[in-house]
Amino acid sequence: MFLSNCSALAEAYRALDQFSVDRQRLQETLLLEDLVEVPQEPLPEPLSSLVLVAMNRVTNRKLHFTPEQSVAIIGPSGAGKSTLLETMAGTLKTLRHGISINGRALRGCNIQTYLDRVRYCPQDPVFLEGTFNHSVLFDQPMSDHLPRILEDLGVAQLAANRSIAEGAINISGGEAKRLSLLRLINRPGDFNLFDEPTSALDQETALGVWNTLFEQFHKRGLVCATHDLTALSRFDRVIVLKNGEVIADGPWSELQNDGIVAQALA
Repeated sequence: MFLSNCSALAEAYRALDQFSVDRQRLQETLLLEDLVEVPQEPLPEPLSSLVLVAMNRVTNRKLHFTPEQSVAIIGPSGAGKSTLLETMAGTLKTLRHGISINGRALRGCNIQTYLDRVRYCPQDPVFLEGTFNHSVLFDQPMSDHLPRILEDLGVAQLAANRSIAEGAINISGGEAKRLSLLRLINRPGDFNLFDEPTSALDQETALGVWNTLFEQFHKRGLVCATHDLTALSRFDRVIVLKNGEVIADGPWSELQNDGIVAQALA
């Protein structure tokens, strides 16, 4: 009984720690002072470059991205892939000072347009309760090409006939993953960031997702954090992370036989 109580207490502390982390991240995301208090100015069309300066726990070197180049971000779990994507997406307010766009630093008066132009699909997306249009698309109009993509991804019947529960608890993880991708496919930005777009998918379904992403986001700033090494040859560039540091950056044809990269991925 004593050991059982100790185990239950340890689990309660773990849940409390996770709650504290989640609450802090939510509070950071909801800090809207720059949107509310700073008059917003439109950014020039389109975003032709996105640069991250060296920042602790994000990247140890300057990283330059252009819409013409598709980029994969790889590394072991905990390497910092999600943090790098969240920083690029502008969702981490305290790290926005390290972003430059079109050759100039991101400013508070540009945040709204930036968040519209740099679109982000997180690894664990949020789903509201309701129909496909409400739960998945957040009531945004459906683009003309989306019905075909629904068929291609095998979720057309789900979208047409099922109501989705809050948190998507009434559908499979693979279905939820494919549905989340549709938010960016329906309304793409100048840069389109995906965190593990093929996680929870079998090999055949993952191949269909990669085909769709490369078709829809060709020369549209496709950046994906992924563990799927089979897809890396399709990207123009691969960034390898370990412990929040870039240890390699280049075409996969040049990196795949690099001993340092192999050791980082082991």
